[in-house]
Amino acid sequence: MSSLFQKKKSWNLLYSKKNEGFTLIELLVVIIIIGVISAIALPSYLNQAAKARGSGAKSMLGSINRAQQAYRYEQGTFAATLNDLKKFAAVDGNGYSYSITGNTNSALASATPIEDNYKVYSAGVGTGSNDTFVQVICESENLNSSPINNTAQASVVGGALAAASCTLGREVR
Repeated sequence: MSSLFQKKKSWNLLYSKKNEGFTLIELLVVIIIIGVISAIALPSYLNQAAKARGSGAKSMLGSINRAQQAYRYEQGTFAATLNDLKKFAAVDGNGYSYSITGNTNSALASATPIEDNYKVYSAGVGTGSNDTFVQVICESENLNSSPINNTAQASVVGGALAAASCTLGREVR
C-alpha cells in the first residue's frame, strides 16, 4: 500500500507542476497596478516635456537678443526681420514660431507655441547711452490652452534712460 501511496503522491507532484503559472486574477492585478502607476507618472512626464520646450524657447529668445546686439553694433540699428539675423543666430522652431521687430533704439521678439499646453514668451533688447544694452525675457503665467492671461509682452525703451520690463507675464532669467 505504501508503494501505491508513493505513486499517487509522485503523480500529484507531476500534475501540479504542469499547471503552474499565473491565474487570470493575478494578471489583472498586475495590469491594474501598472495602469495606476502610468496614470500617476504620465502628467508629470508631460509637464516636464512642456518645461523643456519652454526652456528651449527662453534660450532661443536669449540668442535672438544677443544677435540683435551684435547686429546693432554692425548696422547701427536693430534687425527688423529674422532673415536679417541669419548671420548672427540660427533660429530653430522647437515647437514655437518666432517673430521680431526692431528699430534704431530697441527690438522685440516673441515665441508663440505651435501646439497647446505651452507658455508664451516675449523678449526685448534696447540700447542706452554709451551703447549699453538692457534686455528682458517675459513668460506668460498660464499655458497656451487657457487664453485668459496667456500673454507675455516685453516693453523696451531705448535712449538715454533705457529700460526693459514685462508689461504682461512675469520676468524670467
